[in-house]
Amino acid sequence: MARGLLIAYAFTSACASSPWHWRWRATQDHEPDLSHAQQYGKKVNASALLRVTFEDARRAFKRLDTKYLLIYGTALGFHRSGDFIPWDYDVDVGVFFEDLPPHDVLQRGMARFGLTPFSAGRSDPYSWRCDFRSYPILYQYVHETGFRVDLYVLHRNAGEVWDYSPAHRYRGQAVSSMGCALPDAPLETVTDRLTGRRFLSAPEAWLPGIYGDD
Repeated sequence: MARGLLIAYAFTSACASSPWHWRWRATQDHEPDLSHAQQYGKKVNASALLRVTFEDARRAFKRLDTKYLLIYGTALGFHRSGDFIPWDYDVDVGVFFEDLPPHDVLQRGMARFGLTPFSAGRSDPYSWRCDFRSYPILYQYVHETGFRVDLYVLHRNAGEVWDYSPAHRYRGQAVSSMGCALPDAPLETVTDRLTGRRFLSAPEAWLPGIYGDD
């Protein structure tokens, strides 16, 4: 309880400035570098390469003994068709703050499976810095396929799940440095239509509030 109150205070206290927005704009609208994709076949198939990328991320989380869930566009694809969205170029996963491994352990674990920090020269996550403390928000990794893994750090607070990145908004909430609040609904499972595997996922009820009913 005390930890939750501390997090709530840190994120809602008056922080006049943050480098977050500048860094976020610098990495948005990334198109994958497919220069290494030839080893997976001459014909580039985005869904196939996303599967390779996700499989290595899945293996990394398993080795790290870290509970993760599919979220955002990846959850949308699996809820609606049991597969990745064909035109997508990243894998979206979420990890709750309390389940997140220590930073150095996480980075070594991801690197072991070919996932390196997306931004050259920096391995720290995107963070909200406030009251002399840093709270992780988003880790971005690039795989050898050229496709990206976005790891959103989720925080539970007062009956809601908060994503403090400005990447998404829920039911008309303004995109802002405070991110968006999602209802703290039970997580669900989705089935991969090709392999039959089942994965933990964000609730389907979240998706219309983010992407619309269509």
